[in-house]
Amino acid sequence: MAKSAFIKQTDLQKNGIDSVDSNTLFLESGIVDEIYLVSCKKNSHVLDKIHDLFGVNKNQLKSKCLYCGRTYQEEHTEKVYTLSSLGKKMLTGSKWMTIWLTNLLIRNGIPLNPSFGAYQMQERK
Repeated sequence: MAKSAFIKQTDLQKNGIDSVDSNTLFLESGIVDEIYLVSCKKNSHVLDKIHDLFGVNKNQLKSKCLYCGRTYQEEHTEKVYTLSSLGKKMLTGSKWMTIWLTNLLIRNGIPLNPSFGAYQMQERK
């Protein structure tokens, strides 16, 4: 997903990731955003991205496809997931790895002391 703009719900299921729990975890953590793509039924071109399907502007649904003339409401709508700004930030400079490693050390009983904005391991006595 980092290299592509989005991943479809159906692609997640094809890869064995159909758990609502994992999707909810990523959504609630703010790493991933859920959006809806409106695409032309005739040639599959993406026409628009809708962030809130239920709060969508009624005029937006009346917009017509440039390729086939159908309204957006008549076109294919599919739920997709995309990296949020937080998700993109986590991938920049491998920040996720630092957080994961810090969490792993703490969970395995290695005490850490915050010092000057970074973590240093304490010596065991």
